[in-house]
Amino acid sequence: MEDEYEMVAYYLIKQPNQHLPSVIELKDIPARDTVEISLFDSTNADASVYAVYVSNDVDSTWSKFVQSYTEMDKDDPFVIKIRIAKKHKDNILSLYSLAFYLKHLEQISIMSLLSIFDNYFSLGNFVFECQNSEETISLITDRLAFVQRNITPTFPDRDNNEVTAKILVKAKTLCCNDIIKTHILPSDIYSKNIIGDYSSQFAKILNKVALIYSLCFIADYVSLNDNKLSFKINGYKIVSGTLDISSIDITSVDKWIQIYEWIYHGGNTNDKISIARNIISLNVSNENILFLSDNVQEAINSNYRIYEKENVKQYINLRNNVSEQLRKYQKDIVATVDSFDGDFKKIIFTFLTFVFTSVLIRVLAKNVTDTILLPDTIIILLILYCLVSVFYYFYARWELDNKLKFFDEQYNRTRGLYKEILSESEMSELFLDEKKNGTYVAFQKERKTRFRRVWLGSVAIVVMGLLIILIFNHIQPLYEIKNVLSNICKQLIVLCNDMIVTVERCN
Repeated sequence: MEDEYEMVAYYLIKQPNQHLPSVIELKDIPARDTVEISLFDSTNADASVYAVYVSNDVDSTWSKFVQSYTEMDKDDPFVIKIRIAKKHKDNILSLYSLAFYLKHLEQISIMSLLSIFDNYFSLGNFVFECQNSEETISLITDRLAFVQRNITPTFPDRDNNEVTAKILVKAKTLCCNDIIKTHILPSDIYSKNIIGDYSSQFAKILNKVALIYSLCFIADYVSLNDNKLSFKINGYKIVSGTLDISSIDITSVDKWIQIYEWIYHGGNTNDKISIARNIISLNVSNENILFLSDNVQEAINSNYRIYEKENVKQYINLRNNVSEQLRKYQKDIVATVDSFDGDFKKIIFTFLTFVFTSVLIRVLAKNVTDTILLPDTIIILLILYCLVSVFYYFYARWELDNKLKFFDEQYNRTRGLYKEILSESEMSELFLDEKKNGTYVAFQKERKTRFRRVWLGSVAIVVMGLLIILIFNHIQPLYEIKNVLSNICKQLIVLCNDMIVTVERCN
């Protein structure tokens, strides 16, 4: 017998007719494996071991084994057991008998086979190397190879570990079963090119596992119990069944693999698996429930193209709806800032109207007794009006900022609603980041800055002008006060001089 761990052979010796060689050569045994030869002095199942040789044990020499064999009584039949303990190294495992290992694979369960392959694939691509030159095999899948000794297989390009992990996570989410492993995909064990008898026999086993495993990535529910496969697919109609694994027809394995790859490689997996289940449910037959016709994949592709066209229409409507909302939002922003601009224009117009009206009334009433057209009272009122204008500016600016903040909240809320529907690139295209130049936010900030400069600058210029006019209004009285003060000073000087002269005379 032979499995993944050892190859064991028993030989019944009835009439020994030759001596053992003095030196044993193990040139056909890789250094990674260990050969163990045991000699039983009878054919009894409970017979004790008479002599043992272990190739990698320094205490067990071939000369001792030969000596024990020579001294042994060979009149009665005896048994020799040859055991090769196998160890995989550099992702290579030896096979010494393809026939016995094939028998082993046929006897173990699908779950055990998947566990074995999953364990090997955790190390990378894996090679089974046949050491027997009388048996030939050449079988290569995406990650598994059965080849002759000293042949290095070339594996096709495949998904990296990150892509494999994502596919496995999606499959465990979309399908209900406890069969999906950690490192293995259905395409990893599917065999396309088959050469030779042993290749064909091994390929049948691998492809049966690949078909069942691909079903775990497609069907809604799959279970394996007591060599029975149970599954359920919910499509346009419900397809379910329980099959004996040994009787499963693998004729359609390539189509199941093709459907699996179509679902999990590109596009929306949720939508694809729903479409695939719908088409599969319409194409399976009760006689051979896992058989798929040749046009299944084409039917799936056609259905998906129709689905994409409907999605394109919905997508265009969605983008138009988003664009319309954003245009309305930008109109509201512009209207709000225009209202702020309008308030400034109204104040300027009212101010100029008041000034010209005051001057015009005085001229028409012919009450002008001097060159003063703006009395102090009017100037003070205008200055107060400018101060009220500044106060109103800060109030209007506060109100504008609150309105813009409210609009921004609406904008962000709208962006959040479409975040789960649109991709990141589409979100960046439609919903512009406020930190980027050229957006409505930059535009409104520029307008607010310009209005602030014009508004407050205008008020400052007007107030300075009014103060200058106020000074000129009172420049003549200032001159008169200056002359009065000058005369008083002169009289004081004359008085002081007279007092000085009088004092000098007295002295």
